[in-house]
Amino acid sequence: MNVSLLLAAMLLLPAAPSAPASVLVVVGPAAGAEEVALLEAAVKAVGDASVEVARDPGTALRPEALERVQAVVLTAGAAAGLPAGSGEALAGWIEKGGGVVEIGCALEAAGGAVLEESSVPGPLGITLHDLRHPAALPVRPYWKVADGVGCVKGLDPARVRVLLSVDMWSVPAGKRRPVHVPVAWTRSPGKGRVLHTSLGAEPAAWKDALLREHLTGAVAWVLRRKGGESAPNPEVSAEMQKLAERAAAPAGEPRKPKG
Repeated sequence: MNVSLLLAAMLLLPAAPSAPASVLVVVGPAAGAEEVALLEAAVKAVGDASVEVARDPGTALRPEALERVQAVVLTAGAAAGLPAGSGEALAGWIEKGGGVVEIGCALEAAGGAVLEESSVPGPLGITLHDLRHPAALPVRPYWKVADGVGCVKGLDPARVRVLLSVDMWSVPAGKRRPVHVPVAWTRSPGKGRVLHTSLGAEPAAWKDALLREHLTGAVAWVLRRKGGESAPNPEVSAEMQKLAERAAAPAGEPRKPKG
């Protein structure tokens, strides 16, 4: 057979399907069946992902276990039970190309941020900053959520790309805080990808279809199934800080400055 014809025929053959990405969803021991099912369904909605659920975070996030997966979804309940040093092991795996979605928790993977005990109570509004990111697409461009969100401290705006923030004007006047409260952000340490979201810390929140779409987009991004920027946008944090200060001002300053 003519070699040229053989090569041409081979090029016309359909490409072999790629193996589905392996995603590890790590929940706490107290996670209920409904919460786990909703999380699992949101991850599977990526379309080409196999999902494994683990309830023992200490074992699931050992270096040898992480080598078997491409992405980890880490819930607040799981993070609370992690032994010392787990954050460092996870960070090392991310640097080599792993992807992590953090839900309501902040380890080293979140860029040095630490969760505060305080939170902004719901219901509240969420402002979108990146119209193109897959984790922000469900919002378009404003999202009202029933639950509150946890606050963070130590997050360096120069190291992260903020996708979503609390609209402090949507918070009741007596409960507003004069600080920017980011809700979701990304960064790309080394060869890896990290997306943090403060939404979904409460199990009942996953009944919200928009929240599940938010998670689906986040997982698709850390798996590189969809594009999206991770370049820092400190100007967003600066602008949202100004808005929060005006919203929390006792005199009730207007949303926009005069002049």
